[in-house]
Order: sequence, then structure tokens, then C-alpha cells
Amino acid sequence: MAKLAVTEKQVETSIIRWLEVNGYFAFKVENGGTFDQKRNTFRFNHRTRIRGIADIYLLYNGRSIWIEVKSEVGKQSIYQMAFEKLVKENGGYYFLARSIADVEGALLAIEGI
Repeated sequence: MAKLAVTEKQVETSIIRWLEVNGYFAFKVENGGTFDQKRNTFRFNHRTRIRGIADIYLLYNGRSIWIEVKSEVGKQSIYQMAFEKLVKENGGYYFLARSIADVEGALLAIEGI
């Protein structure tokens, strides 16, 4: 029997739910466009859209934490790498998560800092 691939959206949803159930203040960063029914296409407000911004924001014990969700084979774009650099240069935390276990491990590491 073939193993079904887990999508990034499924991983993201499970991480958000896990964070909520465990009492963390976190939310999905909505960075997509608005669907224009007249033109039958998505429109993006380029002044408020940040290319490469992470999928989830978490505020934890005064720390700003950004989580980029990827599937088992997903890779960061150059914009996501630039955003990671910006976050870290400004004292924030950023990590990739492919599972809830990745989030748990990263939060334990951050607590130990």
C-alpha cells in the first residue's frame, strides 16, 4: 500500500491546532490575495503583502517566533530565506516545521536559551 503524502496545509492546520490546544498565542499569517469576481482572478495589495513571510506567528514568553511550514520535501524560497534572515537579525526566532514534533523541539530549544 502506497503512503499518502501529507500536504503543507495539513501540517500547518495540525500545528495551529496543537498550539491552540496547548495554550499558545499563535495565528496563521494570511498573506494571500483577494479574489476579484469581476476579473475572475486574485488581486494582491503589494503595499501590505510581504513576500516570504512565515506561515505562523507565535508570541511566547515575550519572544517573537515565526514558523515556516513545509512538507517532507518542501524547500524555502529565496524570499523565505530573506525573511528568516531579517527576523534573526532583529532578535526574533524563526524555524522550519514539517511536523508538530519539530515545533515541540524548537520551543524546547528556545526555552533553554
